Amino acid sequence: MFIVYAFMKKSMLIKKGQAEVLKKYFYNGIINAR
Repeated sequence: MFIVYAFMKKSMLIKKGQAEVLKKYFYNGIINAR
């Protein structure tokens, strides 16, 4: 049970990190478009 929880937590952190990176690229794209 703990292993599953740890795996879920890890995958959530990875998804969160990807979202942050995508957001950064998205904002940079808006700034560059101006």
